[in-house]
Amino acid sequence: RLYLTGAARVDNNSSFGKDVKWVGYPKASLSYVASEEPSIRAKLPSAINSLRLRAAFGASGQQPALNTALQTLSPVPGPNGQGVLTPNTLGNTDLKPERVEGLELGFETGMFSDRFGIDFTYFRDVSKDAILSRGVAPSSGFGVNNQFFNAGQITKQGVELGVKGQLINRRDYSWDVNFTLGTHSSTINRLNGRDTTIDGGSYSHRVGYAPFDWFSYKVLSATFDPTTRRAINAMCDNGRGQPTPCLSATGGVIAPKVFLGHGIPSTEGAFTTTFRFLRNFSVYAMADYATGYKRLDNNLRIRCQIFYT
Repeated sequence: RLYLTGAARVDNNSSFGKDVKWVGYPKASLSYVASEEPSIRAKLPSAINSLRLRAAFGASGQQPALNTALQTLSPVPGPNGQGVLTPNTLGNTDLKPERVEGLELGFETGMFSDRFGIDFTYFRDVSKDAILSRGVAPSSGFGVNNQFFNAGQITKQGVELGVKGQLINRRDYSWDVNFTLGTHSSTINRLNGRDTTIDGGSYSHRVGYAPFDWFSYKVLSATFDPTTRRAINAMCDNGRGQPTPCLSATGGVIAPKVFLGHGIPSTEGAFTTTFRFLRNFSVYAMADYATGYKRLDNNLRIRCQIFYT
């Protein structure tokens, strides 16, 4: 009735920075089949035929992408047709894997002779040394203007719910349905060094927000100029929901970037159904969904900013 598992993993990888050596990941999980405990079985409703409680804690690591820690050079044409080398990527000799320590609590149950079941999990992860990208100053001399680094700490939590049901079960035909729901929220708790914001253009990594949240200029109003086919007199959000000019008299952007939404879905799930007929034939359908986030419509951006349509 009681299951306990423990394990440990030790990694080294050529994609780590040269100053990083071995890293270890321990884990442990506990599972208890409560429905087989006589004292608990007597108190459970007769409709519940199985009940399992589970908990787990473990660490894992996301290794850096290949070659991201390396400082590289690129061949270019030089004087008198000779080949020379020029700086390409800055690299990071201290780059190490993103370490995630996670806790899971949950249960799974079967009811009505396992024709109906629920699987529920709560999870909370803490990512230490999260791998993010930041800009590189042009004065560094390196042509690739980004560097991967261990940014800080990110907390993620959410729930996962699965519900299954066998509505019909006959010899020649049956009908099953399943529903899944997952929620996700994440927060950047800190960034290494004195940074509180890493600006990636349309998205940013900011302390107190989720990674890859959208931050950009929010236009509240504008006038269309039919001659130039451009917007004029544009007013933007000043960060407090009030209008402020988007541009200065010389055309430079002076409005602040404001939060526009999450870049990663906060809720995802799916509904599936399977109908079996003539004993050996089945029809399957699935509808999935993701909500609580925004995506960049690059087609619309090009129509507006390049073709002025």
